[in-house]
Amino acid sequence: MMAWKRGQLWQNADFLKLWAGETVSLFGTAITDLALPLTAVLVLQASASQVAFLSTASYLPYLLFPLFVGLWVDQTRRKPLMIGAHFGRALLVSTIPLLALVGYLKIELLFGITFLVGALTVIFNLAYRAYFPGLVSREHLLEGNSKLEVSNSMAAIGGPGLAGWLIGLLSAPFTLLLDAFSYLVAGFAQLAIHRAEPQPPKLAKTQSLRSKLSEGFRVIFGNPSLRNIMFEAGTYNACSQVITPLFLVYAARDLGFEAWLLGLIFSIGSLGALVGSLGADALSRKIGLGKGIVVSMVIACVPMLAVAFVGGDKLAAAVILGVTFLLNGTGLGLSNIYCASYRQAVIPNRVLGRCLASYSLVGMGALSVGSLVAGVLEPLLGLRLLLLIGAILIALAPLWVIFSPVPRINKLPELKETPPVPVA
Repeated sequence: MMAWKRGQLWQNADFLKLWAGETVSLFGTAITDLALPLTAVLVLQASASQVAFLSTASYLPYLLFPLFVGLWVDQTRRKPLMIGAHFGRALLVSTIPLLALVGYLKIELLFGITFLVGALTVIFNLAYRAYFPGLVSREHLLEGNSKLEVSNSMAAIGGPGLAGWLIGLLSAPFTLLLDAFSYLVAGFAQLAIHRAEPQPPKLAKTQSLRSKLSEGFRVIFGNPSLRNIMFEAGTYNACSQVITPLFLVYAARDLGFEAWLLGLIFSIGSLGALVGSLGADALSRKIGLGKGIVVSMVIACVPMLAVAFVGGDKLAAAVILGVTFLLNGTGLGLSNIYCASYRQAVIPNRVLGRCLASYSLVGMGALSVGSLVAGVLEPLLGLRLLLLIGAILIALAPLWVIFSPVPRINKLPELKETPPVPVA
């Protein structure tokens, strides 16, 4: 039976509070993903480059702050950080419709608010991922991450359509109030969690700041499986940011796809992620966790080759791309669950925040690198050639885990707290 039906976390009231709050928050974020750029375009008449800079403002904190936030997460209780980040984002997002109402909303203010929301999102994500293993037992990590990924997939499927309807009803800036409300719901849901969170141990005062910040990388590089999973994620994310914007141009300009058809194809990918989320536990029990990681990454990456070669008849191209994104989404849904659970199970709690921060710096930093490469190289190489290069590199990304100890991982290992990794 599917993991979301069979597990024991239905009896864990604290997990259910976390899950319910995050589900509401994920739908709010999916609404903002459409409402925020449309606020810039429709209200502020922003140019295409300004909309791109708005996206950059949201990702920039992942390059600037993760290591420092990870160190903070390892030295304090994680739950207050999560709640504070939720309430802070609620306040920031709610200022956008207020400024629009009084006529003081400017694109520069929108950049600043987006950047601050992104910074709080970095804090929340790292605290949340480090907090989660203490809320559920190790044997329930896969089940818990599966349930959370189901919510993420459902938000990705239903969020854009809901956002479009709400924007038409309320206008783009006032739709953002629903995202602010969703942050409040998630924050209060986490306030209601009763499980006590112990104060993390203090780091040695003799350890330098540089050593403290770099310890996450040293732990990851000391574990070949963690290291290669991180490199695979970085490769995938960088290449996906080469493929996605170029594919949108190619599909609209050369294949003649309308906006609704492109939206449908991406929604099919989100449906695939939902399928992967529901089947993750059963697959890992059947073939083992390590092989599940490899299989999921192959399913996510190899079919993307079709993006570079599809053409000709519009209907045939749409069907091929629909299948491609369905497989891609299924693989991503599976691998997100497996890799998150493995990291949470194998990394010692005392350094979990910094390890997740190091992982985030590589993974999320790769998004910025990929988009920059696409912008610089497209005029030089041309759209089709660069699309082909990106697709080939994505298809090769699973080699990071195929030729590593990952396939030999049978199940989530028993965690043994280890002393600090010495500086080489």
